Amino acid sequence: MKKLIIILIIISVFFEISFGQGGSVPQLCLQNSQVGTLCGNSRRSATRWAFVARENACRSFNYNGCNGNCNNFLSQQTCEFACKGRR
Repeated sequence: MKKLIIILIIISVFFEISFGQGGSVPQLCLQNSQVGTLCGNSRRSATRWAFVARENACRSFNYNGCNGNCNNFLSQQTCEFACKGRR
């Protein structure tokens, strides 16, 4: 139970630092999407979403599983909330 509370606190701090900037786009959303490298037992890519600042929109891309960056979301909705939701 203690570990869960610590993890939730760390996640909360991360989101506050990353997204608590009022009307500006969080820094992680300004990174170019990176497809990463194939790794682990699975040799398949997965569809992920990244914010494209010049289009002010989230776009899908194929993520290979390792060595990407933080502009990498599991869904379009999560991407839009993180990068557009607090303006």
